[in-house]
Amino acid sequence: MKSNFGIPVLGCCIILALAVSVFNAEGQLANQPAPKATQKWEHAAMTHNDSKVGGADLSRKINQMGDSGWELVDVSTVVVEGTTAKTIFYFKRPK
Repeated sequence: MKSNFGIPVLGCCIILALAVSVFNAEGQLANQPAPKATQKWEHAAMTHNDSKVGGADLSRKINQMGDSGWELVDVSTVVVEGTTAKTIFYFKRPK
């Protein structure tokens, strides 16, 4: 009687050989660049208490932050009884 046992074994060997050639030791796809390290950030907030936003002093402070590598990413206001009580400027820069 002829046995067909060799065909399934051969198929398993081919699949295993393909899997080894497709994935590297870390389980990542072969020939793919390694993932980049996650960018870390530091954050800062600057408060401006003037009822009107603008002026040379505020611009100077924001420009100083930019010169130090900080990027302005958001601005929010705190409103009390319908009037802007303060403005908060949020910055980030890479660590």
